[in-house]
Amino acid sequence: MLEPIETDVRIDRKRWPAHVTLIGNFVTGAPPSEIMAAAERAHACDDALVIDFGERAQFGVKGDIPVRLVVSDGPARLHRRIADELQALGGVGADEPDYRFDGYRPHVTLGPHIAFAEGDRATARCIVVAQIHDETAVVVASATLPGSTS
Repeated sequence: MLEPIETDVRIDRKRWPAHVTLIGNFVTGAPPSEIMAAAERAHACDDALVIDFGERAQFGVKGDIPVRLVVSDGPARLHRRIADELQALGGVGADEPDYRFDGYRPHVTLGPHIAFAEGDRATARCIVVAQIHDETAVVVASATLPGSTS
């Protein structure tokens, strides 16, 4: 997340705050604490993550979801490390396996309150694990990153 967020916060999935998804949706029996521990082993919580934005693209089955691609390599490297740690947990199934590992394309989804231009820079200040229930997500684990002061 670009801004810190506490656990137990409920989010309407149509109104996600600005964020870069590091791992796409997945199913697991592991508790949130184990998922966050996997992120910590991948060094996701070591420091704030600087994000540089590049060109605009359209994602989704219909190509109707506007996104701004991330050109800095930190999110892609972090994705790979977290994905490896989750795979080591066992029993983790990706909803869309094509978008994991080499198929991962870091981006921020654009919307009425989220707009970044090519060349903009932002800092991710929080790592979050969210549990999705239909149209609502609940933050089940959250870590504010060191070095993330404004």
